Amino acid sequence: MAGLLRHWHFCQSHHASSFAPWHVGNGAAGFLRHDLAQSLVAEKLFHATEKKLFLAHATGDLSDNTKLLKNAAHHVQQKFFPQQQFYRELYDIKPAWDAPARALLDRTAMPWFGAPAWGLHVNGFVRRDRDIFLWIGERSPHLVVDPLKLDHLFAGGQPTGLTLQENLRKEGQEEANLPPLLVDQAKLIKTIHYKRDVPSGLRNDHLFVYDLEMPEHVTPENTDGEVSRFTLMPAQDVLSIIRTTDRFKFNCALVIIDFCLRHGLLRHDDDEYDELVKVFGEKLDCKNAL
Repeated sequence: MAGLLRHWHFCQSHHASSFAPWHVGNGAAGFLRHDLAQSLVAEKLFHATEKKLFLAHATGDLSDNTKLLKNAAHHVQQKFFPQQQFYRELYDIKPAWDAPARALLDRTAMPWFGAPAWGLHVNGFVRRDRDIFLWIGERSPHLVVDPLKLDHLFAGGQPTGLTLQENLRKEGQEEANLPPLLVDQAKLIKTIHYKRDVPSGLRNDHLFVYDLEMPEHVTPENTDGEVSRFTLMPAQDVLSIIRTTDRFKFNCALVIIDFCLRHGLLRHDDDEYDELVKVFGEKLDCKNAL
């Protein structure tokens, strides 16, 4: 099946009726699959009212809530996902980007609890006269998630304790060996949000989209083992791959389609153009993640 919109629909495949919202205190925190919710309530790790679920014994203390949620996550892992290992990187549990964290949770468990997760994706591009080229990475065959898929110049989830700019520098160095002075030139364009039901729960992701114009003489090189190689490709060739195959990591396809729209690489007479403009037209907005 060819086309670009199919990638958007793939990411936006969520059935709200299969999930129940849960809270830390009075604050919304995410969405739990019903079987997970029932098990957590039975173990008294969560408690339920007629319409809402709550982390049991939650307080106003971040450390206390983190310990409580960690116990809940270990129960879910042991009963439902014993094959999944914890990543040992903590993410904030919060309803919006600028809200304070109510608890911290291991990255692996974020989909189990349907919690909003933030990350950054960087389009690295080179201009040659009127043509635009994109730096494309090929993911390592040893990765657990999407091995050998095509990817951006660099991308990464947003861990607790780092500012967005600090994380941008970290990922730029680890994944592409780029110096901070170059990475700092990346322009924050917008966010892309999707909810996708997955076997482990709900991917409730918010992607900060950046454009970074790369000097002709700079060649990225991976330092953390996540990328096998980088290739500088004509943007139109990249778009053709996305249109006709599933070689790209699923959320990278969204970010690159958006890049091509913004840079005039999609023709107005494309059958999908008007609908693509409609779905990718949202502005930078992280106020209401839930």
